[in-house]
Amino acid sequence: DAGKPVVQIGSGILHGNVKEFGPDAVFITAYSNQWKHIGQIAAGIKKVSAAKIICGGPHVTLFPESLAEISEIDAVVVGEGEVAAQSIVEALKSGKELSTVAGVWTKNPDGSVNRAGAAPREENLDRLPFPDYAIYERGVILRYPGIIFSRGCPFDCSYCCNYAYSQLYEGRRIRHLTAARAVELAKNYCDRFKPGYICIDDDTFTKNPSWLAGFIALYKQKVAVPFNCNARAETITPEVAALLKEGGCRIVSIGIESGNEALRAGLLNRRMSNAAIVSAAGILRSAGLSISTFNMVGLPGETYAEYLETVDLNKQVQPEMTQITVYYPYRGTKLGDYCYEHGLVDVNSSSGSYFGASILKLNGFPKLHIALAARIFKFMVYRHNNLKRACMELAKDMVKAIPGSHWLMKPYLSAKQAWSRII
Repeated sequence: DAGKPVVQIGSGILHGNVKEFGPDAVFITAYSNQWKHIGQIAAGIKKVSAAKIICGGPHVTLFPESLAEISEIDAVVVGEGEVAAQSIVEALKSGKELSTVAGVWTKNPDGSVNRAGAAPREENLDRLPFPDYAIYERGVILRYPGIIFSRGCPFDCSYCCNYAYSQLYEGRRIRHLTAARAVELAKNYCDRFKPGYICIDDDTFTKNPSWLAGFIALYKQKVAVPFNCNARAETITPEVAALLKEGGCRIVSIGIESGNEALRAGLLNRRMSNAAIVSAAGILRSAGLSISTFNMVGLPGETYAEYLETVDLNKQVQPEMTQITVYYPYRGTKLGDYCYEHGLVDVNSSSGSYFGASILKLNGFPKLHIALAARIFKFMVYRHNNLKRACMELAKDMVKAIPGSHWLMKPYLSAKQAWSRII
């Protein structure tokens, strides 16, 4: 109902707000790690509302058959959701069944899933309205001021959903907002929330140097807010690094994922050399940019010795920031399906995020060892060049391992400030 106000839902009052709001449909974005919790949310909604519950997002796009797992979910949208969402609303208004909407998978009376292909998508991103960030409080946005200007990626990493998405549609694999439209989005976002910086969350922001040059030229004139971005080592040249610096970039995040070249190429389908990664880092640093790295542990077949190669490559790069995640086998990705097909997944395990526990059964790398490797990773990377920082990172990661540790973050930050004054 367009006449009703937007309801901001907190986790503790979700079902009460749904009951009060009285929606005809509830749309939920579904990520694989959260599928179990989405089922709990859907069950609670059905207790207070007759609204149709429709899920979209990467989990149901890559594994739409999961619709059969949660009785309270009425349908899922496969692919991009803007066109489908509008069609769903129109169908509900006219009394039509959800099964009549293209790309909407529903359940048959016997509980089986009615397949419906992929939802239509808008090829020209400039035609889509901007995301309605106004539904979020400023404090929520400022925790992570993320923004996206494109969809798709030219690479085929085996653990990522991008390849599967690319197979759903016959159109262009990569679609950008025009530079002018992207800058308009960034300006509206920054004018509303006044962030000190923004995080450009395109998977590979540097994938099109021509588009990047046009964007930077406008961005520095009309927005000029510092930004962080993601890049791929092969896309980093002195010219690209200079463009990023000129536009106000502070930190560039590049994926290492594994320091073992054979594992990275053969298992992850990331076919760059360690030398190329080190070279890209050198180019970025020479341009005055800081570096962050993405890394994984607990990959199928990985050994502790190969994990140490990831540590060693990070030591060579010496990033100002680094992230370590525990590999999670997403259904519908090449590597995720491999794990399920070869019995590597402990179906009795669950993890709420890729920062959580491993759900794989790896003979050479037990779950406890994987968890410990993740916790000590930053300490291992920084201990030789910056022991103080290494110890602080270790303390923080150990605190995070404690159940309910979010309650401890405030005293931790206070202790960190006090320690900095002493040292």
